[in-house]
Formats: sequence, C-alpha cells, structure tokens
Amino acid sequence: MNILYFSATWCGPCVQIKPKFEKLVESMGDRINVAYIDVDSDPRTSLYNIRSIPTFVFIKDGKEVDRMVGGNTSMDAITKIIEKYETQD
Repeated sequence: MNILYFSATWCGPCVQIKPKFEKLVESMGDRINVAYIDVDSDPRTSLYNIRSIPTFVFIKDGKEVDRMVGGNTSMDAITKIIEKYETQD
C-alpha cells in the first residue's frame, strides 16, 4: 500500500500530526510506502484534487482506494484502512 501524505510547513495541524504519523510509518515497516507531498510545490496536489490538509490518500494497485482529511485523523483509523486493504486482493 502507498500513502500520499499532503501537507504544508505552515499548516499547524500538519505539523502536529506528522510525528504521530511518522511513528506509525516506522512501526509498519515495509507494509507501506509513503510519499510526503508539499501542497505548495507538488503538482500532484491538483491531480488528487486536494482542498484541505492534512490529507492522506491511500493507493493500492495504482488506484486510490481511500482518503482521510483533517488534523483530527487518528492513527488507529489509518491503521484500520491499511489492514482493510492488505486483506483484499
């Protein structure tokens, strides 16, 4: 599973959630790949129609399968999405 993490350096909620997300990424090991995307400089921002940040876009087999938006996103919710799509073929 790939996760695109859209954020910005000036975004308070992004700054707050990033350490928690990085800890989750570390605990997942090679189960996930993450791309950290700065909405101010990366063209994928418009490609994925990002309107609010932070936004987590979950990609499996090259297709978006889910997304979570907002600074209140819990790491448990992200983990559940990852586990949900790991078990699907």
